[in-house]
Amino acid sequence: MEYFFYGTLMDGDVLARVVGQPVPPARMEAAVVEGYRRLYVAGAWYPMLVPAPGGRVEGRLVSGIDARAAARIADFENDAYELEALPVRAARRGAVGALAFMARPGVAASPEEWDLASWRRRHKRTYLRLVIPRVADHDP
Repeated sequence: MEYFFYGTLMDGDVLARVVGQPVPPARMEAAVVEGYRRLYVAGAWYPMLVPAPGGRVEGRLVSGIDARAAARIADFENDAYELEALPVRAARRGAVGALAFMARPGVAASPEEWDLASWRRRHKRTYLRLVIPRVADHDP
């Protein structure tokens, strides 16, 4: 199964640190999920998907995630998220099924839209310094 990432794991540096090695570009593809908006989680630096008729969220489809990398990603995502199968439209291949980390019921969204470019400018440097080392040092 492939993973659809719509937040910080779209950033190659974050993804490499979380899985423990760089992910080759050939295993990544632009993709879109329909029927959602991407908003910041209330009080956090990362997003969640919120159902929204007519909504559209661009993300990255990643294949070739082995069991070790999948465990590291699940640890990184924490218990506020759960894996859910979603239909996505991949840029090169069209409609495919993918796993996405969706916020559990009770996780609140802020009203602010999340986008990768803004996150990189505002938070990436601090995120890599404070958050990612804790994940990378803990190998499930």
